[in-house]
Amino acid sequence: VQGSEDSEEASERDRSALTCYYVNELKSAEPSDTRLQHNERKQHLVPIESPFLQSLQLTYRASPSSDVQLKSEMKDKFYQINNFMEILQSLLSPLLQSSSPDVTIRVTDMGSGKGYLTFSIYDFLRRQYQEKSSDRVRIAVEGIEHQRDLIDQMALIRQRHLPLFTNLSFQHASISSYTSSSSSEKKSGE
Repeated sequence: VQGSEDSEEASERDRSALTCYYVNELKSAEPSDTRLQHNERKQHLVPIESPFLQSLQLTYRASPSSDVQLKSEMKDKFYQINNFMEILQSLLSPLLQSSSPDVTIRVTDMGSGKGYLTFSIYDFLRRQYQEKSSDRVRIAVEGIEHQRDLIDQMALIRQRHLPLFTNLSFQHASISSYTSSSSSEKKSGE
Protein backbone atom coordinates (compact mmCIF):
# COMPACT_ATOMS: atom_id res chain seq x y z
CA VAL A 1 0.00 0.00 0.00
CA GLN A 2 2.84 2.39 0.85
CA GLY A 3 4.44 1.87 -2.57
CA SER A 4 1.28 2.78 -4.47
CA GLU A 5 0.86 6.04 -2.50
CA ASP A 6 4.44 7.02 -3.30
CA SER A 7 3.95 6.34 -6.99
CA GLU A 8 0.69 8.34 -7.00
CA GLU A 9 2.49 11.30 -5.38
CA ALA A 10 5.32 11.01 -7.90
CA SER A 11 2.82 10.87 -10.73
CA GLU A 12 1.09 13.99 -9.44
CA ARG A 13 4.43 15.82 -9.17
CA ASP A 14 5.30 14.80 -12.74
CA ARG A 15 1.97 16.09 -14.05
CA SER A 16 2.48 19.34 -12.14
CA ALA A 17 5.99 19.79 -13.49
CA LEU A 18 4.80 19.01 -17.00
CA THR A 19 1.96 21.54 -16.75
CA CYS A 20 4.36 24.22 -15.50
CA TYR A 21 6.75 23.40 -18.34
CA TYR A 22 4.05 23.82 -21.00
CA VAL A 23 2.72 27.03 -19.44
CA ASN A 24 6.25 28.47 -19.35
CA GLU A 25 6.89 27.35 -22.94
CA LEU A 26 3.70 29.06 -24.07
CA LYS A 27 4.63 32.26 -22.23
CA SER A 28 8.14 32.29 -23.69
CA ALA A 29 6.79 31.60 -27.19
CA GLU A 30 4.66 34.74 -27.04
CA PRO A 31 6.72 37.62 -28.46
CA SER A 32 6.08 40.65 -26.27
CA ASP A 33 7.04 43.21 -28.92
CA THR A 34 4.43 41.97 -31.41
CA ARG A 35 1.42 42.23 -29.12
CA LEU A 36 -1.33 44.35 -30.56
CA GLN A 37 -2.85 47.27 -28.77
CA HIS A 38 -6.47 46.68 -27.81
CA ASN A 39 -7.75 48.68 -30.79
CA GLU A 40 -5.36 47.30 -33.46
CA ARG A 41 -6.23 44.56 -35.92
CA LYS A 42 -3.83 41.78 -36.78
CA GLN A 43 -2.75 41.76 -40.43
CA HIS A 44 -3.77 38.43 -41.95
CA LEU A 45 -2.57 37.01 -45.26
CA VAL A 46 -6.24 36.83 -46.24
CA PRO A 47 -7.59 40.11 -44.90
CA ILE A 48 -10.84 39.98 -42.97
CA GLU A 49 -12.13 42.80 -45.20
CA SER A 50 -11.90 40.65 -48.36
CA PRO A 51 -15.34 40.95 -49.99
CA PHE A 52 -15.46 37.29 -51.02
CA LEU A 53 -15.37 36.28 -47.32
CA GLN A 54 -18.77 37.93 -46.89
CA SER A 55 -20.08 36.02 -49.90
CA LEU A 56 -18.77 32.80 -48.33
CA GLN A 57 -20.52 33.83 -45.09
CA LEU A 58 -17.41 33.95 -42.92
CA THR A 59 -17.78 37.67 -42.23
CA TYR A 60 -20.52 40.30 -42.02
CA ARG A 61 -21.16 44.00 -41.57
CA ALA A 62 -23.73 45.00 -38.98
CA SER A 63 -24.40 48.10 -41.09
CA PRO A 64 -22.92 49.45 -44.33
CA SER A 65 -20.72 51.87 -42.38
CA SER A 66 -19.51 49.39 -39.74
CA ASP A 67 -16.29 47.38 -39.76
CA VAL A 68 -16.27 43.86 -41.13
CA GLN A 69 -16.59 41.26 -38.37
CA LEU A 70 -15.92 37.53 -38.31
CA LYS A 71 -18.95 35.40 -37.58
CA SER A 72 -18.24 33.79 -34.22
CA GLU A 73 -18.92 30.29 -35.55
CA MET A 74 -16.43 30.87 -38.42
CA LYS A 75 -13.41 32.09 -36.44
CA ASP A 76 -11.68 28.70 -36.48
CA LYS A 77 -12.20 28.42 -40.24
CA PHE A 78 -10.75 31.91 -40.79
CA TYR A 79 -7.65 31.10 -38.71
CA GLN A 80 -7.28 27.75 -40.51
CA ILE A 81 -7.35 29.58 -43.86
CA ASN A 82 -4.66 32.03 -42.76
CA ASN A 83 -2.48 29.28 -41.29
CA PHE A 84 -2.68 27.45 -44.61
CA MET A 85 -1.65 30.64 -46.44
CA GLU A 86 1.41 30.96 -44.18
CA ILE A 87 2.45 27.43 -45.17
CA LEU A 88 1.77 28.16 -48.84
CA GLN A 89 3.79 31.37 -48.65
CA SER A 90 6.77 29.57 -47.11
CA LEU A 91 6.68 26.98 -49.91
CA LEU A 92 6.33 29.49 -52.75
CA SER A 93 8.73 32.22 -51.62
CA PRO A 94 11.94 30.41 -52.68
CA LEU A 95 10.41 29.53 -56.06
CA LEU A 96 9.32 33.08 -56.78
CA GLN A 97 12.64 34.58 -55.71
CA SER A 98 14.41 32.58 -58.40
CA SER A 99 15.61 34.29 -61.54
CA SER A 100 13.14 32.42 -63.74
CA PRO A 101 11.43 34.94 -66.02
CA ASP A 102 8.01 33.24 -66.02
CA VAL A 103 6.29 31.25 -63.33
CA THR A 104 2.91 29.56 -63.50
CA ILE A 105 1.37 28.59 -60.19
CA ARG A 106 -1.35 26.02 -60.74
CA VAL A 107 -3.31 24.78 -57.70
CA THR A 108 -6.03 22.14 -57.65
CA ASP A 109 -8.18 21.94 -54.52
CA MET A 110 -9.52 18.39 -54.45
CA GLY A 111 -12.77 18.20 -52.54
CA SER A 112 -13.14 21.97 -52.38
CA GLY A 113 -16.43 21.82 -50.48
CA LYS A 114 -17.81 25.31 -49.95
CA GLY A 115 -14.69 26.87 -51.47
CA TYR A 116 -13.22 28.59 -48.41
CA LEU A 117 -9.66 27.54 -49.22
CA THR A 118 -10.14 27.63 -52.99
CA PHE A 119 -11.16 31.30 -53.08
CA SER A 120 -8.62 32.20 -50.39
CA ILE A 121 -5.74 30.52 -52.22
CA TYR A 122 -6.58 32.34 -55.42
CA ASP A 123 -6.99 35.70 -53.67
CA PHE A 124 -3.75 35.24 -51.74
CA LEU A 125 -1.75 34.28 -54.84
CA ARG A 126 -3.24 37.13 -56.85
CA ARG A 127 -2.45 39.76 -54.21
CA GLN A 128 0.93 38.43 -53.05
CA TYR A 129 2.47 37.37 -56.33
CA GLN A 130 0.57 38.25 -59.47
CA GLU A 131 -0.18 41.89 -58.66
CA LYS A 132 3.42 42.49 -57.59
CA SER A 133 4.93 40.98 -60.73
CA SER A 134 2.12 40.60 -63.24
CA ASP A 135 4.50 40.19 -66.16
CA ARG A 136 6.12 37.03 -64.81
CA VAL A 137 3.66 35.24 -62.51
CA ARG A 138 0.53 33.54 -63.76
CA ILE A 139 -1.91 31.77 -61.49
CA ALA A 140 -4.68 29.26 -62.06
CA VAL A 141 -6.70 27.67 -59.27
CA GLU A 142 -9.27 24.95 -59.77
CA GLY A 143 -11.71 23.55 -57.23
CA ILE A 144 -12.91 19.97 -57.68
CA GLU A 145 -16.13 18.98 -55.92
CA HIS A 146 -18.58 16.13 -56.45
CA GLN A 147 -21.63 17.98 -55.02
CA ARG A 148 -23.29 19.89 -57.85
CA ASP A 149 -25.07 22.37 -55.53
CA LEU A 150 -21.72 23.47 -54.04
CA ILE A 151 -20.22 23.91 -57.52
CA ASP A 152 -23.20 26.08 -58.49
CA GLN A 153 -22.85 28.21 -55.32
CA MET A 154 -19.12 28.73 -55.89
CA ALA A 155 -19.68 29.63 -59.54
CA LEU A 156 -22.17 32.34 -58.46
CA ILE A 157 -19.72 33.76 -55.91
CA ARG A 158 -16.94 33.73 -58.49
CA GLN A 159 -19.17 35.55 -60.98
CA ARG A 160 -20.13 38.15 -58.36
CA HIS A 161 -16.47 38.99 -57.75
CA LEU A 162 -15.16 39.10 -61.33
CA PRO A 163 -12.68 40.23 -62.58
CA LEU A 164 -10.79 39.35 -59.37
CA PHE A 165 -11.30 35.62 -59.91
CA THR A 166 -10.68 35.37 -63.65
CA ASN A 167 -8.43 32.29 -63.49
CA LEU A 168 -10.41 30.49 -60.80
CA SER A 169 -12.57 27.62 -61.98
CA PHE A 170 -14.66 24.84 -60.51
CA GLN A 171 -15.29 21.40 -61.88
CA HIS A 172 -18.01 18.96 -60.94
CA ALA A 173 -16.11 15.69 -60.54
CA SER A 174 -15.07 13.10 -58.03
CA ILE A 175 -11.42 12.97 -57.15
CA SER A 176 -11.06 9.56 -58.80
CA SER A 177 -12.61 10.73 -62.09
CA TYR A 178 -10.86 14.13 -62.24
CA THR A 179 -8.73 14.98 -65.28
CA SER A 180 -6.53 18.05 -64.96
CA SER A 181 -7.16 20.73 -67.54
CA SER A 182 -3.39 21.20 -67.85
CA SER A 183 -2.81 17.50 -68.59
CA SER A 184 -5.57 17.46 -71.21
CA GLU A 185 -4.01 20.58 -72.79
CA LYS A 186 -0.66 18.78 -72.98
CA LYS A 187 -2.25 15.69 -74.54
CA SER A 188 -4.13 17.69 -77.15
CA GLY A 189 -1.08 19.85 -77.89
CA GLU A 190 1.28 16.92 -78.47
